[in-house]
Amino acid sequence: MLRIAAEEDVSAMLAIYRPYVLTSTATFEYDPPSEEEFLRRYHAITTQFPWLLWEEGGQILGYAYASLPFTRAAYAWCAEPTIYLKSQARGKGIGKKLTDALFEMCKAEGVDEIRLGVFNKNTVAYKFYERYGFEPFEQ
Repeated sequence: MLRIAAEEDVSAMLAIYRPYVLTSTATFEYDPPSEEEFLRRYHAITTQFPWLLWEEGGQILGYAYASLPFTRAAYAWCAEPTIYLKSQARGKGIGKKLTDALFEMCKAEGVDEIRLGVFNKNTVAYKFYERYGFEPFEQ
């Protein structure tokens, strides 16, 4: 079931996020944030975009949110998607359902452009977003 995340979901979302910090390069963080820091991030992002959850049987299996990719005013109508899933939720189409809903939500919010920050070492994310028509940025 897809739903909007609430403050009470922050602990469960952080539990999903923590392994990504500890075992991958996807987050660009070396240390998992504290619950207080994660809650601060949740509140900062929800001033513009809600966080979405995928829940089954009372268990949160993944979450997604959009955030501003840059802080300058000209980027106010851009968004960067973020999606994290529990390991047992991967390969079940939950990421696609969250992404589809997130992109629809962004469109409804008036977002003109979705920007990605996926680097070549994160081939799973690169291949996932390639299905949506995203292409690598050539410098």
